Amino acid sequence: MPTTIPQPRPFGFQPPLAGVVQRSEELCGLCSTIAFHHNFYHKMTQDIRLGTWEEILRSQYCSFCRLVASALIANPNRSPRYLDDQIILSNDASWELGVEQSPYDKLNSDTYSNKLDLRSTAKQCQDVAYRLVVYVKDTPEVRSCIQYLAHGVRKEDQQFFGRPLDREKVDTYLLKKWLRLCEDWHGDICEQDGVSGQNLPTKLRLIDVEERTIVKVSTARVQYLTLSYVWGTDDMLRETGMTPVVTNRADIRFSSTGEELTPLPDHLPQTIEDAISLTLTLGFRYLWVDALCIIQDDPTKAKNLHLERMDAVYNCSTLTIAAASGLHADSGIPGISVPRKNSPRPEKIQGMHLAAMSPSFTELENSQSLIWNTRGWTFQEKILAKRILLFTDYQVYYRCSESVWTEEIVNETKRLSNSIESRPGKYRWAADRPRHNVSGKLLLLKMIVPQLHVDDQWSYLGRFPDYAAAIREYTQRTLTNPNDILIAISGVLKTLKPDTGQFICGLPKAYFAQSLLWYPEPGKRHIRSDPNLPSWTWAAWHCVNGVGYDVLDVRMIRTIMITIRNLLARLGKAMAKASSGSSDSDSSSSSDYSGDSGSSSSSTSSSTSSSSPSTYYPYEPPKKKRDWSTRKIVGKASGNIVACFGWPLAVRDHTVKHMFYCAEKKVTPLNCEETLSLHTFMADGTMFKENENNSSKSSRSRQDLQDIARKYRFPLLSMETIIVKLNIGRCLHHILPTHDDDASVFELVDHNGSCVGEVWTTLRLAKEGREEPLEFLTINWGLSLSVAEIDEAFIPRWTFDSAKLPESQIFMNCRSFFEEALRPAPSKGLMGRYGVNSAQAEQPSVMKFLDALFTAKKGQPRPKFLWSTVNLILVEWDGPIARRVGVGKVIFSAWLLARELFSTPEEVILA
Repeated sequence: MPTTIPQPRPFGFQPPLAGVVQRSEELCGLCSTIAFHHNFYHKMTQDIRLGTWEEILRSQYCSFCRLVASALIANPNRSPRYLDDQIILSNDASWELGVEQSPYDKLNSDTYSNKLDLRSTAKQCQDVAYRLVVYVKDTPEVRSCIQYLAHGVRKEDQQFFGRPLDREKVDTYLLKKWLRLCEDWHGDICEQDGVSGQNLPTKLRLIDVEERTIVKVSTARVQYLTLSYVWGTDDMLRETGMTPVVTNRADIRFSSTGEELTPLPDHLPQTIEDAISLTLTLGFRYLWVDALCIIQDDPTKAKNLHLERMDAVYNCSTLTIAAASGLHADSGIPGISVPRKNSPRPEKIQGMHLAAMSPSFTELENSQSLIWNTRGWTFQEKILAKRILLFTDYQVYYRCSESVWTEEIVNETKRLSNSIESRPGKYRWAADRPRHNVSGKLLLLKMIVPQLHVDDQWSYLGRFPDYAAAIREYTQRTLTNPNDILIAISGVLKTLKPDTGQFICGLPKAYFAQSLLWYPEPGKRHIRSDPNLPSWTWAAWHCVNGVGYDVLDVRMIRTIMITIRNLLARLGKAMAKASSGSSDSDSSSSSDYSGDSGSSSSSTSSSTSSSSPSTYYPYEPPKKKRDWSTRKIVGKASGNIVACFGWPLAVRDHTVKHMFYCAEKKVTPLNCEETLSLHTFMADGTMFKENENNSSKSSRSRQDLQDIARKYRFPLLSMETIIVKLNIGRCLHHILPTHDDDASVFELVDHNGSCVGEVWTTLRLAKEGREEPLEFLTINWGLSLSVAEIDEAFIPRWTFDSAKLPESQIFMNCRSFFEEALRPAPSKGLMGRYGVNSAQAEQPSVMKFLDALFTAKKGQPRPKFLWSTVNLILVEWDGPIARRVGVGKVIFSAWLLARELFSTPEEVILA
C-alpha cells in the first residue's frame, strides 16, 4: 500500500535535513548531469526519472530538487499524494504549455482558447522556448512547470521566456502596458459593452480617487474601474476588530452648487485603499466600490434597484480589479500593500536563473482555492467584466475578451490568429460574444477536412448549455444572505433572456421541462435552504458541490432524431440509384445526384413520416441489374431503428403534459413540448415550440389552481404525468455518504432487485427506497445513463443483423449529406460547454451512430448512447401536494413495466 502524506507545505517550508542552507546552489548527483540549457532550446529525446517524491523532499540541499518541490507544491490541487510517487522530468514548447481555455468552452479548447494566437506568434520567433515539466509517473495530470527567466536572452527573443517576479510589489508598468496593448491590438472587441450594459443608469456614484470624494457623474462621459472583492465581515471583525465602512444616507454631502460631493472616510479597509491607489497609478480618475457607491440604508426597493444594476456597472467598466486572495476587505491586495505569499522564488542552476511556475489562469479561474471564487456575488462580477486584473498570492493575471496574460511569462501576442478556426471574443461570456456566422465555403471545407472547427457545435440548443454551465458554477458558491440567491445571478440570467425567455424561480421558460432535471453533485450536503421557494428549483436548495444538468442528453436526442428523420429521405434516392444499377463510374448519375441534393433537402426537411423511400421519391425504371444487397442492408438498419425507438415514439406518455405555473393569482401555461418525437425538430432547427392549446387541456380549471396556490407561500406547478414506483439500491459514487442529508447517486431497482437506472438524491431517501418503493414523476425521454450498470436482462439489444455498406461513392455522398443535415444552423448563436460532467463527456457523432447501425449483430448489446431512457423526478407527498427530492433516469423498458404498460397520466401539483 502506498504511504499517504499530508498536504504539502506552502512555499518557504524548511528543508527536512537540519543545518542545510536553503539557497545553496549545490546539485545532487542526478541533477548535476542534466543539461539544463539544452532543455530550454531543444525537445528532450526521453524523459528523466528524478526519483520518488520522498527523495525529492529529502534532497533540499540540491537547488534543482528544491525547485521541483516548489513547482509541485505550487498548485495544491495537483501535488503528489504519496511519498513513493515517481517524479518524471520532461519538457515541451513554452507556447503550447501557455494555452488558456475559455471558461465556457472547455471541450473545444482549440477554437475557444489562445492556442491559435500563440501558435501564430511562435512561428515568428527565432528560437523556440521550452519549459521543463515535472509530473507524477502514473498520473500525468499531476504536473507543474519550470521556466528559464529571460534575463540573459536578447530582447527580440524573449517571447515565451519567463519574467522574474517581485514578491513584494507588482510591476505596475507592466499592468499599464497590458491595457495599452489591449486597446491597440484588440480594438472594439474588448471595448464593447455586453447585453447587461443596456441596464446602466445614466448617472452613477463613483469615487473620485484624485479628490477622495464620492460624486455622481454621467456614465456617458467618464471611464471608470470597478473593484471586485470579498467583504468577509465576520472574518474582518474577528481578525482586526473592524466593521465594513459603508455609505449611508446621513453621510451624503453636497457642494455649494447642489451636486453630491461626499468625502471618503478617513480610514478605509486596506483592499479599498489599495484599489484607489492602483486606479491612480493606472491613470484613471474614477472607481466604483459597492460598499461606498451604493447607499446601504436606502429603502429596500431603492437598494434592490441598485443591486439589480450591478451587472451593468461591472459590464460597462473599463477594467475590474479583482482582489481574489483576500479573506476580507482589510486583507489588502497582494503586490500592492502586502506581499504575494506564494510567489515562486527563482534558483540559480549552472549559471541560469530558473523558477517554478504558478498555477495557470485556467486552473485558478474556477478554483475554490481563491476565496473570491467561493462567493456568490463575485460570480457575475467575474464573467460579465470586459477586462479583469486578477490579483492573487501567486501573481497578477490579465484577462480580456481576446487574451490571457500573466506576470511570469512573456506571452503578449500582438498578432491574433487569422485562422478560419479562430473565434472572436473567445474569453467573453458566451451571450456577449460576437456571432460566428459560418459561410458556405467554410462548410464545404469542413466536409473535405472534418478536423477543422469551423462550425459552432450545439447551436441548436440555444443558450441552455450556457445556462447549465452558469448554474453549476454559481451553486458551488456561498452567500452571506441566502435570500440573495436569485438576485445575485439575475444579471447573468438577463443576458440569456433573448433566447430563453423569462425565468421562473431561476428556471428558463423556453426550456422549462429540461431545466427541472437539475441534480445535486454527489459527495456533500443537499438541504432545502429557502422554504419560500418551491422545491422544484435549484435556488431552494443548498448544495455544497453545486448542481448539474445532463446537457448531452438533449444533444444526443436531437442527433438521433434528426438522423431518423433523414435516414430514409437522405438515403432513399441514393439507394434507389444503387438498386437500379447505377455504378460509381457513372459520372452522369453521380452528377445528377449531387446536383439535386439541395432540392432533395428542401423537399424532405419538413417531413416527419417514417414510410418507405418510395414515398419520398418517384420510382425510376431500372437501368441495370438491381443491387438488392445494398437495399437489404438499409432495410435491416431501418428495422433496428424501429426496434430502438419504435416504442418510445408510439407511447407518447414519456413526456409530461399540460404544465401550468400558478403564482400571484395567475395561471400560466408552460412549454412542455416533447423533446423526443419526430415533429419536435422542425426544419429551422427549433428545439422547443409553445403549445398554443395548453391552456384548454388542463383537467383542473384555472380557478381551482388559483385557489390551491393561495394556500402556499411559493409558486406551484400543475402537470399531467405518469407516476411510477421504483426502489433504490446501492450507492454508485466512490465516496459513500455518511449523513442523511449527504447527496449521492444510487441505483434504481425494480421489484425484483434488478438495476434499471440511477437516481440523485440524499442518503435518507435512499434508505427509505430500500425498504419500500418510492414515487417518481415522468418528465421526458432521454438517452443513455451516466454511471449505472443495468441488469443484463434490461440491456437493449439489436433486433436484426446488419452489414457494413460498400465504400462506394454513393455511400460517401450519403455520409456527407448526413454531416450537412446534422450540422447546427449558422443563424443560431454560440453557447457554453463547460457544464458537462466527465462521465458525460463522450458524445456520439453522426458517423458513430451510422457505423453502429450498419454493423449491428442480432442479440448483441446496443451502444450505450442508443439506450432509450426516461427522465424522472423523485417526490415526497404532503397530502395532495408533491415535493421534489431527487432526479433519476430509468431504462425505457423498465419504465414501461413500472407504469404497468398503459396507465393513464395523473394530475399532480408540485410545490
